[in-house]
Amino acid sequence: MGLPRLLSLLVLLAAPAQVWAHAGALPQSIDVLTRAGGGPAISLETTFGLLVAQDGEQFHWICHETVIRDLTTVLPSYHQNEDGIILATTQLLSESLLDARESVYRSVDGCNWLAPLGLTDSLVTDLAFDPADGDRVVATLGALGDEANNGIRISDDAGLSWTAATVDAGNRLFRDVVFSPGDQGVVWTTANWFNPLQAHVLKSEDAGATWSSMELDFQVDGSVQVLVDVLAVSLDGSSAWLAVNAPSSSHLLRLPVFGGAPEEVLMLEDTMHDMAVDPGGVLWLTTQDSGLYRSEDGVTFSVVDGAPPSLGLAADGRGLFAAVDINEHPFALALSADGGASFEALFAFQDLLGPMKCAPDSDSVQYCNPMWEVLAKQLGLGDDDDASGDDDASGDDDSAGDDDSAGDDDSAGDDDSAGDDDDSGGPGPGGGGPGAQCHCTMSTPRLPAAMTVLLWLALCMPGRRRR
Repeated sequence: MGLPRLLSLLVLLAAPAQVWAHAGALPQSIDVLTRAGGGPAISLETTFGLLVAQDGEQFHWICHETVIRDLTTVLPSYHQNEDGIILATTQLLSESLLDARESVYRSVDGCNWLAPLGLTDSLVTDLAFDPADGDRVVATLGALGDEANNGIRISDDAGLSWTAATVDAGNRLFRDVVFSPGDQGVVWTTANWFNPLQAHVLKSEDAGATWSSMELDFQVDGSVQVLVDVLAVSLDGSSAWLAVNAPSSSHLLRLPVFGGAPEEVLMLEDTMHDMAVDPGGVLWLTTQDSGLYRSEDGVTFSVVDGAPPSLGLAADGRGLFAAVDINEHPFALALSADGGASFEALFAFQDLLGPMKCAPDSDSVQYCNPMWEVLAKQLGLGDDDDASGDDDASGDDDSAGDDDSAGDDDSAGDDDSAGDDDDSGGPGPGGGGPGAQCHCTMSTPRLPAAMTVLLWLALCMPGRRRR
């Protein structure tokens, strides 16, 4: 992750807290998760938790505190397969987590979380589900220190257990991992080292079991750049786009073929946040200050006028989804179904229905439900009983865990909690629900607790949150 984005998120998470959700973080959308297979489900990563809509419309809340402890500024990153299994990565080993020796947690329903087998004491920097096989997951490891156990791990049971892949892991901090969206079993990753300065690009054609590696010698002002991340992979898996985060600029490189020479296709004095490839092969790039870019050939990128500023993107047959900066617009999730010509507001934080519907003894009820009342007020959901956490949100018998835990009408917070007429309704944490249209501009803000961790993350962690 680029330092500007880390610092922006540090500001978001630095707000004083009482019993606020996730250390009193200022509400902000971060990234969008769609699922392979073309179903309606969609999820939105935010500073205060993961918002899940099984039906694509009604969003329920999973708080970060199901995998981390209170008053901690770690922001987990979430990953889902087509069956709705969720893996959360913390990119940190710390006493502030559910387990100090684990950096990945797994949930089959969003209600309860457990650490998987095979990743203990491993610092996972990123992971990704194979879009062609939801049971297959690839994870990259990148811890500093002489005793670090780095490399690449694979799972064939949707993250329940893990084994080592065949890869050269010596003197390498592995960063991100990105599958081809075209169901080819092709996956790319990057790795770096600092003494001497080295950057590597790796590719697997067997869903992460074995890997080929090439060194990337890209220089800015005579210095080899090592903060390199895979932003996107072509539909057929043959090409990849890499973000190089230099001290005062960002560079987008295209690798037409693995092992070939990289081609610089875009340079910005800005931060490149995220990239998506839609089913037609069109590439989309979102940046901190320069807006949204579009490319049909992967070489020429043009700004999309009127696109809402965003930190995260996802694309599927429905169109391009954007996690919208709520400081600029009164909604948090938007969709363009016409190639970027317009964006429709799909969801505002004021539309959040409440915590997941879970059994009374679940992690969600224990950790999330007590914070719902304060979060609801923070988001501007009003002061009525439903927004304050009624019986369903508190984990009584009628919330005790139905399977469709992310979206029915009788869930925690009905229509009354979705924002009354007397709510604020203006720009900020709420307002602007489904159907609003926008033609807009500009953006903001992931990170850990202390400044030493912040600096380490800026140097060693991936610069993107995409799957």
